[in-house]
Amino acid sequence: GYLSEFARYPDFLWVVFSRFLIFTSLAGIQRFAAYFIDDSFRGRYSIFGVGLGSAQTATSVVLATLILVGIATTYPAVRLSDRIGRRAVIVVAACCGAVSFVLMFFAASLTQVVLFAIPAALCFGGVASVDWAFMADLAPAGRAGKFLGFSNLATAGSQAAAPTILGPVIDVVNRHTATATGPGTGGYKVLFATGAVFFLLGAAVLRRVNPRRAPGPATDEGADI
Repeated sequence: GYLSEFARYPDFLWVVFSRFLIFTSLAGIQRFAAYFIDDSFRGRYSIFGVGLGSAQTATSVVLATLILVGIATTYPAVRLSDRIGRRAVIVVAACCGAVSFVLMFFAASLTQVVLFAIPAALCFGGVASVDWAFMADLAPAGRAGKFLGFSNLATAGSQAAAPTILGPVIDVVNRHTATATGPGTGGYKVLFATGAVFFLLGAAVLRRVNPRRAPGPATDEGADI
């Protein structure tokens, strides 16, 4: 009974699925950033010429950049979506995330990691705000609490999916690419490639959404579910 109501609103479900795909990519970089930095740079923890001393400090700087740029992006992204549409902003944001992860393949220093993370930060800010507004648009009037509460499964699910799916793969590939002088880093290339694909899939599934199709009228049926 709880799930049957959602079947009547496929547009809403596609946006939730898009959120899951995109947030799985973002969760991947969040969960594995410290390992990536430690294994890839091995003591070369300098950003714009400033030595940071440890992988933990460098990771904090990279993630802080993601968060701060993402926060700064949220309000302009929502205002832009009022003008050109929610779907267009999310698609552009997801493509920015894909570009960021592709660039990470070629990062040779922590400074480049920070710079290459900026498109992912724009993606985070744009998606976190605009797809929430998109889901609010598509949820039926009077049932927004249930529908938006359900959408949080995408956020929580992505946090679980990233380490569960990618963690073992990264470990295996890193072991096979290890050298006598240091740990392998091939697993992180798998992380970035998979993340880029998930970003693009998150944008692609939004083609199934008709943003002009208004949700049906709310009913009291199942209001206590």
